[in-house]
Amino acid sequence: MRHVAVLTMALALLLGSAGKVWSAAVLFEDFVWGTPKSELAKLPGASPGEGVFADDLQLPEAFFASMRWIVQLEFEDERLARVTLMERYSRERMDAVTRQLRADKYEMLSVLIDSTYLDLVKTLQTAGPEGLREAFARFVQDKMPDRMSYAWFEATGMTEDLRRIASNLQQLMMSVPAETRQAEVTLLRDAEASGPSVILVSFSFPLLKLLEAL
Repeated sequence: MRHVAVLTMALALLLGSAGKVWSAAVLFEDFVWGTPKSELAKLPGASPGEGVFADDLQLPEAFFASMRWIVQLEFEDERLARVTLMERYSRERMDAVTRQLRADKYEMLSVLIDSTYLDLVKTLQTAGPEGLREAFARFVQDKMPDRMSYAWFEATGMTEDLRRIASNLQQLMMSVPAETRQAEVTLLRDAEASGPSVILVSFSFPLLKLLEAL
């Protein structure tokens, strides 16, 4: 779920964004990055998570892609870091999420299947559009993974010049605005199932998180 390929961009972000304050970086709907957990715990229907999610908050309902979702609010240092939408998987729901992300100007830039990673930016640069389509088809073909994640990013700050000079996703992310939001779509499979059982859509600001840690 923490699938972000931006590990070496810290210096570039620091130089390009020093002194800036992100007081209204919206993760999803009215959920603002960095909101104290104590405030969100007062929301109607908010309840603590259980087990490994004990530090999270859960809300009973939100709507995305014209569908209902359970909401998981995830925190770091008692401040909101990620909003995850959860539901049972269906092909209809997956297609609706894809349509919505495209309508919201997101672009899929990488795929992770279990521990195998495909950088779509790098593949496009080296193989061209047709080679990208073929590589993606080969990568996902006949796979029945326990976890499969599609990393989508807001593309409004990705100019054509940036796309031309970036040789991979990491280089591209070093040049986009720090407020670039990620939507990670993850499919999880039960041990007994022949296909995905759960779909998660997780909204985060990986660059802001990295910059804050400097």
